[in-house]
Amino acid sequence: MNRLLAMLVAVCAIAAGIALQDEPYRIKSAGNPSDQAALAHRESPYTSMTWVASEAENYLQLRFFDKVEGGVCLEPTWGELIALAGTDPRLAHLVPVEPRPAPAPGESSWPHPWLPEPGTLPNSAYVRLFPLCLLLNDALMDTVPEPRLARANVLVVGLGSGVGIGVLAHHFPNLAVTVVDIDQKVEDSVMAHHPLLRWLTTQTLADGTPRLTMVAQDARQFVKFLPSQQRRFDAVILDAYTAGSTIPSHLMTREFFAECKAAMTSDGILMANIIGSYLGPKRLSLGGAMRSFRAAGLTNLVSFPNIYPTDPAAWDQSRERNNQVLCSARPITPKGSPKAWERIRGFTVFPELQPGKYVSRTLKYTWSDEEKTAHGSQVVPQGELSEVMSAINSKLKPWSQTVVPNLSVKVRFSDDAEVVKTARLGVLAWAKAGNLPVPGGWQHQGTRPTVEAWETDWLLAARETWRLCVNAGRTQDADTLVGPVDGPARTPQAARAALIPDAPLFTDQRPNADILNR
Repeated sequence: MNRLLAMLVAVCAIAAGIALQDEPYRIKSAGNPSDQAALAHRESPYTSMTWVASEAENYLQLRFFDKVEGGVCLEPTWGELIALAGTDPRLAHLVPVEPRPAPAPGESSWPHPWLPEPGTLPNSAYVRLFPLCLLLNDALMDTVPEPRLARANVLVVGLGSGVGIGVLAHHFPNLAVTVVDIDQKVEDSVMAHHPLLRWLTTQTLADGTPRLTMVAQDARQFVKFLPSQQRRFDAVILDAYTAGSTIPSHLMTREFFAECKAAMTSDGILMANIIGSYLGPKRLSLGGAMRSFRAAGLTNLVSFPNIYPTDPAAWDQSRERNNQVLCSARPITPKGSPKAWERIRGFTVFPELQPGKYVSRTLKYTWSDEEKTAHGSQVVPQGELSEVMSAINSKLKPWSQTVVPNLSVKVRFSDDAEVVKTARLGVLAWAKAGNLPVPGGWQHQGTRPTVEAWETDWLLAARETWRLCVNAGRTQDADTLVGPVDGPARTPQAARAALIPDAPLFTDQRPNADILNR
């Protein structure tokens, strides 16, 4: 009897778990596009990873749990880049001689007959800045007539989605990249669904050096036991950190940074994607990393806070954001290296591509309830809503009061009740006619509703991100942010003058970056 009762309880528990489980990967969450779909999913001892894609928002993203690890635009596809190379020789290094590898099939959750074959244009903002770690290296750039011809050796710690590797490969044909990630399943997933990167692992430079080498190993061990005869790195990119969850704290200590310094050339630059703020509690994560870089001998430091084209005026120093922190044993500030800063200000990301070709146009519905809590719908593609857009287009007005005018993102809106009703009912009719699930949120009438039409040019977004972040980084030097290097000059009074006066020192004895990241 007891055994039967136990079995019954177990069956009920399983049934309840299935019925009440969270919707996988938050595919239908508010703010997400209604056409978002899961391409593939894998579990590893370290994470739960899912590739998701949306034609409406032009992205293929890899997510660890619900965190976006980086996204690449679905268009331009690799095939489109190959076609452009026929008229622009600057893209010749992305053209395979043999038939190019195909993307791996999608899983049962993938509803489309087509498969993503992304190129190199990123959907995520912070990876657009990866070229900085080479462009700020005067010794490297002085050896070539133009930056793209630099023969460089780069170490990347943390693969993530691999999108940043594509950005580097696009801009530097003579680049050799080694990627170290502890999780073999992440590498397998990226190689399966980003075939351009898989192809790069089979290619070599003129001297036989592999263009892309993947290593499944703990990065601390890899760097510490790097063979002395191996060529030193011109840059090391640390992209193994995340926000609000466990980070590998042994990769954020003074001792590890010193080992990275020893693995680089004397002019090498270390670049780290640190998520934190300049004020507020998350200042300790960012400030601690910067102080620890300097204590490791990488005393010259500049931080590039990520400023997005949709709100460049909202430079709130207490806001948590991605920060690209670059540090070196040699000067890299605007004052210490003016030639390098002239170089990065004049740099154009993805110069071969044309604006206006890779644009997403979407429609969103927002409202507030009686408690004035903001709500929002799923995003729907304008391209499938021709009747709706014809009815409301002339009645939408620019939203210049809340979204700063810029070239890459244009937002028009209306809070007129009839316009909003027309849009909402039109979207519901479109879903019914196509036998599609009703996009989340659109069935709710709400209070104080607004309809918003968004238009994003992903190429211009990349270029504006570069401009805004470079401008923001001009004044974000080490002494201003965290004070003097550890030593006699770092008196309590000198430290108090810094923006983050209480920046901690992360060491192997006190690896507390993970705790402060929470």
